[in-house]
Amino acid sequence: MRFRIFLFSILLLLIGCGQQAEPTATSVPTTAATATPRLLPTFTPTATPTEPPTPTATATPIVILPSLIVADQTLDDSGILLVDSVVAPDGGWVIVSDAMGVLGMAEVAPGEAVDFAIEIDPLDVGESVQVGLFGDEEGEEILVESAEINLTKTVTVPNFRVSNQQLDGDRIFVTDVTATQDSWIVISNDEDGEAGAVVGLQWVQAGRSAAVPIEITWRQSSPFLHAQMMWDSGEIGRFDPATDNPITVNNALVKASFTIDIPPSVTVIDQPVLSDTITIDRVISPYDGWVTVSRADENGEVENVVGFAPIKGGININVEVEIASASDTDTMFVQIHPDDGEIGEFEYPAGDRPEIFGVDFLMFPFSTVAGNYLISADQPLNVANGRATVSVPLVVVDLPVWVVIRAELAPGALGDPVGYTYVEAGISRDIIIEIDAEAITPTLYAVLHIDRDEPQVFEFPDGRDFELQRRRAPLAVPFSVLE
Repeated sequence: MRFRIFLFSILLLLIGCGQQAEPTATSVPTTAATATPRLLPTFTPTATPTEPPTPTATATPIVILPSLIVADQTLDDSGILLVDSVVAPDGGWVIVSDAMGVLGMAEVAPGEAVDFAIEIDPLDVGESVQVGLFGDEEGEEILVESAEINLTKTVTVPNFRVSNQQLDGDRIFVTDVTATQDSWIVISNDEDGEAGAVVGLQWVQAGRSAAVPIEITWRQSSPFLHAQMMWDSGEIGRFDPATDNPITVNNALVKASFTIDIPPSVTVIDQPVLSDTITIDRVISPYDGWVTVSRADENGEVENVVGFAPIKGGININVEVEIASASDTDTMFVQIHPDDGEIGEFEYPAGDRPEIFGVDFLMFPFSTVAGNYLISADQPLNVANGRATVSVPLVVVDLPVWVVIRAELAPGALGDPVGYTYVEAGISRDIIIEIDAEAITPTLYAVLHIDRDEPQVFEFPDGRDFELQRRRAPLAVPFSVLE
């Protein structure tokens, strides 16, 4: 028995030694009813990878860029140029231009437009143009740089032909005319190589016309003339230079120049000889030459040349001819002489013979004893800068006078002066006279008064500057004041 107790003690001792070889957790006092906990080996679990959450997709904005597609094309009379496609996100302007400037433009709505049409003048465009997209009408904000395209034009071009010709009475002829719309053919004098005063015009309908006659005032025209086409843009059939603009093709005027053979012509008014000088209103000559003044013999026929002056081919205005002193006769003659011999030397009678028209010498007589006279014209009252004026076209006198505008007291009876001006002896044209607009009557009179007493001081009715008279009647010419 003692031996079993001894073995049991040894066993307990060995168990106690084994437990000391490994540290043990601090014991917690327990009651007899509490079970001793069993120590388990420590275990760290391996983490399982988790898929990240899929983010919600955000929409990527679509950026629309401006664009313009335009191709080479054919341009006809409509003048419509087509852009294949134009994209303007915020709207804009398609502008067509060339080296001369803008030809046409059209506004584009926001978004895209296909076969976008722009109207340009088919006559004023060349073989290529620039087409661009801009953000403003002035073309300063560039959205798409301008691209150059080529044009094939199938355009009816306004044109006409006119050749050098002789006058047919008062008419010249334009060979043919092609008009794309109602137009005018305008004939003008030559003034230093440019078109001057209009001497004839003719309205033509749209279409083609041949041998178009145009009546001209050839006595006021030069041998070298200009013809030009103009649109009938205003009142149809009524020529108005303010609205009927010149026609241009490729920025060039539709025009031509030509010459006409016209008979030499002289316009000379009856006039006194003052300071040994004669004034010839107009000389039309087909060549450079001379104009002469000749006296008359006792039978009223041309006797001999007493004065001459040079003239140019074309229109010569207000040609003054100095004549030999005391050589004037009651009737005198004007003739035209070509400069046939040494240029610039008057060689008559040995050379430079006078012009012959038909079988006779061309002569234009005038009187030097016509007396004093004036010409008036109906006219509207001209009011400018607080001044009212009228004009008297012509006064011819052999002494200083006053040109007086007088009201009408009763039909045919002269009333009080409403204006006056002083003129010297000789020929005076287009005299402007300031008048009292409050004192005028519907009919006025232009009256000549002698400057009798103090020179250049109007003394009427209190002085002696009375009316010039002819056959005991005042030298007065009536005219109307137009509305």
